[in-house]
Amino acid sequence: MAKNKPKPQYSDAFFVDNLVLRHERVQHVFDRCGAKVIDALFGLAVILPNFSKTAEIDEVSAIVKTTIESAFAEIQGEIARVDKLVTDNGINLSPRYSNPKNLAVRITSPRAGSFIGLFRKLDELLMGIDKLWFAEVWDESQKRKAVREATDRVSTVATAIFKLHKRAHLARQRKDGTAQKNVPRTEAPKADTTDNSLSSAAQDFVTLSDASPADTATPVPDDMPSSPTADVSQSTDDKTPKAVRRKKAVAV
Repeated sequence: MAKNKPKPQYSDAFFVDNLVLRHERVQHVFDRCGAKVIDALFGLAVILPNFSKTAEIDEVSAIVKTTIESAFAEIQGEIARVDKLVTDNGINLSPRYSNPKNLAVRITSPRAGSFIGLFRKLDELLMGIDKLWFAEVWDESQKRKAVREATDRVSTVATAIFKLHKRAHLARQRKDGTAQKNVPRTEAPKADTTDNSLSSAAQDFVTLSDASPADTATPVPDDMPSSPTADVSQSTDDKTPKAVRRKKAVAV
């Protein structure tokens, strides 16, 4: 039996970004999706070019860039609004935080650096919101609403990137499956299959539509029971012929 060949070890470029997150809500959002989004962005930057055309790669890169920059601009606008309220109300408070996080984030793609910048801005915004709360300019309800809306902006960006990465991965799987079957497709050029797959992925990403059941559901083989009950029923049918069961039923 042939031994499995060891996986090749690649030497990928990266740099380390020192990120300080003070606000608890920002820390929570980063813990939930930060590393995963960085991995997804690496996949889009490195894996996607292996099976896509230059135009398709540029399209996906532009979508990711626009999404991150739009969220960055929205958060920056909120920072300006909060800072104006702080200044207009003569607030000189500078709250401190009991458990800030100092993170050494490994940046493996250009868009990952931009995504990390969102967390810096989000942390700055939430610190300003705390100033308004401590000074009693905003009550507890206003504070919670502002924090929720701000963190949702970053979570929305993360969700969008996840969807695009998933569709790109599915497009690659479809291409690999077609190549393995080696069945000629005379009704459409081979390149069209790749174009349609990636175009659909990009369009889904733009509209932020929910993933279809075909994308999210785990396929179940035809010969595999869907539940333990079905498994028991199948075993009984295999061991006892239907004719015998019918005869016993009449006898009783």
